[in-house]
Amino acid sequence: MKIFAVLGYLLCFGISDCLWVYPNKNNPVILSMFIRSVITCVLFIALFLVFENSTIIHTGNLYDILTAILISCVSYGGLYFYVKSLKYEQASVMAPVTTILTSLLALIISIVFFHEILTLKIGCCLLTAFIGVVLCFKPNHKSVDKVKLNKGLALSICASLLWAISYTFFKTPVDKLGVIRFSLILELTILIINLTILAVGKYRMAIFSIKWDQPTLCLIIIGVLIFLGTMLNSYSYKLFPLLYLNVLGKIGVVIPVIYCAVFLKEKLSMMQIGGISILVISAIMILV
Repeated sequence: MKIFAVLGYLLCFGISDCLWVYPNKNNPVILSMFIRSVITCVLFIALFLVFENSTIIHTGNLYDILTAILISCVSYGGLYFYVKSLKYEQASVMAPVTTILTSLLALIISIVFFHEILTLKIGCCLLTAFIGVVLCFKPNHKSVDKVKLNKGLALSICASLLWAISYTFFKTPVDKLGVIRFSLILELTILIINLTILAVGKYRMAIFSIKWDQPTLCLIIIGVLIFLGTMLNSYSYKLFPLLYLNVLGKIGVVIPVIYCAVFLKEKLSMMQIGGISILVISAIMILV
């Protein structure tokens, strides 16, 4: 079923978002992103070589490749700001903020640039999904105050803007270049940017101090999850209209919330349980 592609990438991205907290405690953000991108690129290069002569690898022209690189650079900015925001706040708080802002901006872009029609059904599903996301916030007033004052909020707003632009326009290079070639270009661009910043920045010597410890293991797992998630995410653009993906993508908020409840022993309130239920209902509504 087509929905499994969406659920798959949401699960991969959701788990990887939660795992960033461990390498962020010990490594500079840029070093963690570099290690993650090395793992992901190795996997994509291997996949590309396996299917190089297959019909699923589209060639595209120079303009298509340059467009993919530009969109990938914008996506990198979103990734950097989001990972940076996790240094100041937990994923269970930042994920809802980023999700709501990204979705609102992506909604506008989908209608204006891709001329998708906001039907009554899609509008109701989006409204229901937004309510579910809001309810997934921690009801603790101290948490809310902390978000308002924290640098994480400003960083998440930047991430939302860049991700809304890049994720919405992913559809164009995916159609022109195919899932595998575009995904490879995306991850190679992220790797090159990370390597460039490391080479000229103050953390250029940090690469030689990488240890095989828990944070590094987490980054390897994150790299594998991003590899799988990026493939499934790109493929989902061929399966659903952008506005449908906007609704289905809200389910991803559930993963950090459940993660914090299971592994960080945070109690789920009735409001959060209600929010999770509403998100599931909105996803079912859009598919019926």
